[in-house]
Amino acid sequence: PHIIREIESLERLSRDKTENFSRTERLYESGELMIEFMEGVTPEAAHSIITQHGGSVIEVREGGVYHIQLKKGQDVEEAMKEFSAIPVVGKVDPKYKIKIPR
Repeated sequence: PHIIREIESLERLSRDKTENFSRTERLYESGELMIEFMEGVTPEAAHSIITQHGGSVIEVREGGVYHIQLKKGQDVEEAMKEFSAIPVVGKVDPKYKIKIPR
């Protein structure tokens, strides 16, 4: 067993494993993101930001989370970086696939 003494090492290890696992297994839908904006961003402003970056709104979910379609051919991970760099964007996640055990 590994003993991790520093929180930064644990965070980096967790992040690396999650990224590697997501790439290998494709646990998310290609061409889709989930975006949460900072408090105070109007729906009109959110729609404008999404369209300015080539996306389109599929639906707005409870809590103001926007499920968006990326422009054709746009890489999910690159789009996550792009949207994350926008100051009024609070959180960006891929649209994870859900597997229900039978």
